[in-house]
Amino acid sequence: ARVVPPTAHTASLLAMDDAVRTCLEQLSGCSPSDDSWRQAQLKLDKGGLGLRSAAKHAAAYIASRTKSADLCRRLYPGYSNNADRDGGSLAAAVQAHNAVVRDADRVAFDHTRHGDQKALSDAVDNAALDELLAAATLAGKAHLSLVQAPGAAAWLQAPPCEATGTAFPHSLMQVGLQRRLRVQLMQ
Repeated sequence: ARVVPPTAHTASLLAMDDAVRTCLEQLSGCSPSDDSWRQAQLKLDKGGLGLRSAAKHAAAYIASRTKSADLCRRLYPGYSNNADRDGGSLAAAVQAHNAVVRDADRVAFDHTRHGDQKALSDAVDNAALDELLAAATLAGKAHLSLVQAPGAAAWLQAPPCEATGTAFPHSLMQVGLQRRLRVQLMQ
């Protein structure tokens, strides 16, 4: 994702997203709704599980190209990101990024300013969270607010250890994941 233009392997990125969703289904013991899956793709402090979409995060490629541009020019003086202005791979990645973020978070094509993958990925998460909140019921909005509270994801980051009480059975992990994603426990 960092070195291959997203447009060169879109099908593989989508397949990766499908494989991660399948893995989540197997681990959580449920089939999350599309909204729950979108939530799972958010980073932990946004209420998700950090299972970011490979297909939606052109940020990795944009940041990599931006951060490596100076080194590329030193190694090969003929290297230029400017060739991308007329529809090249970096320009396409910027366009794909801009299609999934808020208007205020869109970036202009500028190979010198967009090397912060975290900021670019945060913009994708912010737009996805906005969409989830816009479609959520009042209870759903309350739930999303609660799972974003400081420390709400600490249990997901704690290494399992019997001595500290952070190891718990798979069945409890499944319930915890289902509750975090607001999946109905009983049908």
